Amino acid sequence: MRKTVVNKATGLVANVIVLEDGANWPVPAGHLLVDAEAQGSVGDTWDGFTFTPHPELLVLDIDREAIKTALQAWDGLSTAQRLAALKAALSILVR
Repeated sequence: MRKTVVNKATGLVANVIVLEDGANWPVPAGHLLVDAEAQGSVGDTWDGFTFTPHPELLVLDIDREAIKTALQAWDGLSTAQRLAALKAALSILVR
């Protein structure tokens, strides 16, 4: 029987397992088992009634050389310059 291991505090599905009928499996502390024959995947949330799929991960195309160059220059920046650089970087991510 397919079951999900759900974190009680967060509702996040931590694992999906398959148990034989009648199997006695010790549930980890702070978690519960939910019957999930066709639903629930790791990262989904459980609200006590239904599973909600986890959001798709955002994949960024990262220019590693640009990051390396920026990090090398970081040590020479003043606090104000560092804050300005962080502000500029965040504005790119939040569009």
